[in-house]
Amino acid sequence: MKKLRIMLLSSIFALTACESNSYKLTASLPSPIFVADSDKDGVSDDKDRCPNTPLNVAVILENGCPTAPEVIIVNVINYKALFARNSYYPNHDNYYDKLGNIAKKLQENPKFCLSLEGHASKAENDPISNDISKTRVLFIKQLLTEKYHINKDRIETVSYGDQRPIADNTTEEGKAMNQRVHGVINTCPKESAQ
Repeated sequence: MKKLRIMLLSSIFALTACESNSYKLTASLPSPIFVADSDKDGVSDDKDRCPNTPLNVAVILENGCPTAPEVIIVNVINYKALFARNSYYPNHDNYYDKLGNIAKKLQENPKFCLSLEGHASKAENDPISNDISKTRVLFIKQLLTEKYHINKDRIETVSYGDQRPIADNTTEEGKAMNQRVHGVINTCPKESAQ
């Protein structure tokens, strides 16, 4: 027991001795450097090649740009079909070749969708112009779904009637240019991609 008391007292003195030693910091610490990160993506503005990245988007630390899954791919592949007056059958020979190319792109890239717009000329009188522009766009969609087996949910359609002309509606040539379906392929919204 006496031995235990001595060991206990020695330990207390040793600990007290440790506590009594004080050390002075002689080296000065460098001042902190604050680097601007305007978009708060973790990459300093001087290295950030994508300075306006939205919050909560994963970025590549070397350049501040969104990582591949967050990048919105816009593959501007345009499609245009022209139609005879009051008709929904395209009036040019290579129409099916162009449509086949669009279908091939959609088949090869399941994350791509097609946005189709139907248009009419002023010569295709209201309410027919709105109906014919809708019929045209639905005809193209039907061909893509039935002939090329593209999922209908990957094709968005809208008809504008004669409200968005691209040419003069007072000339025959201009009217013919306005009787069209225009399409653009881009990345599907997440709920449409399959």
